[in-house]
Order: sequence, then structure tokens, then C-alpha cells
Amino acid sequence: MFGLNPIHFYVIIGLICTNLFAGGMWWLNSVESDAYQTKLETCQEKHSAFVLKTKEAGDIAADKAKADKEFNERNADATIKGWAAALDVVRADNARKLRYTARTNSSGSGVSAPAATGQTTVGAGADPIPSPERVAADCAETTLTANFLQRYIEGLR
Repeated sequence: MFGLNPIHFYVIIGLICTNLFAGGMWWLNSVESDAYQTKLETCQEKHSAFVLKTKEAGDIAADKAKADKEFNERNADATIKGWAAALDVVRADNARKLRYTARTNSSGSGVSAPAATGQTTVGAGADPIPSPERVAADCAETTLTANFLQRYIEGLR
């Protein structure tokens, strides 16, 4: 054909096909590269949004933890003050009842009021067993405390 040897013709056709194939591969690689680049950018955007959301959630959790801690501190303080006030009321009521019992008992063997310190435990001493009067006073205070707290809890309901 056109005075060419068939080998030359096949070589030219082969080179043209090779160039078309290489160009096609280059174009295909370019398209794939663009697709991967788009996926990479999308992934980076999603990652940045995730990091931002996670940081915001962490900040919210830290603020909530701080608020919870402050609430718990206020609640604990109010509870401590409430228990102290309730115990003072019980002790005053106990002292009043004990004075009344002592006045009505002619023999004078009424139960004595507990110590003002409110200490109900016995320290190490020569006699580790408390006196019967002290045991009776501790029992009376414990009973009055339990009765007061029961009325208090029933009043909350």
C-alpha cells in the first residue's frame, strides 16, 4: 500500500495504537486523579467538621461538668447546713423533753441531756463501757433524731 513494506505499515499502526493507548491511559489517570482529589477534599472537609463537632461537644461537656460540680457543692453545703439545723432542733427538743422528765420525776433519776458537743462515741478511757445514763441519753437523742428525720421525709413527699 503506498509503497510501504507491510512491516513498516504494521510498525506505524502499532505506534499510533500505542500513542492512543498511552494518551488514553494518561486521560484515564487524569480523570481518576481528579476523582481522588475530589474525594480527598470531601474527606478533609468531613474530618474538619467532625473535629469541630467533637471540640464543641467536649466544650459543652466541660461546661456541664463544671455546672454539675457547682450544683453538687451547693447541694452538699445546703445538706450540711440542713443536717446541722435539724440536729440542733432535735437536741433542743431532747433537752426540753429531758428537763420536763426530770421535773416530773420526783426521784430525780431522769435521763440527762447529752453533752453539748454532740459527741456520741465513747473515747478510750479507763472504763470503755459508758455509764447507763450516757447510753440512755444517746438512745434518746438517736430516737428523737430518727423521729424528726422521719417526719421531715414524710413532709417532703
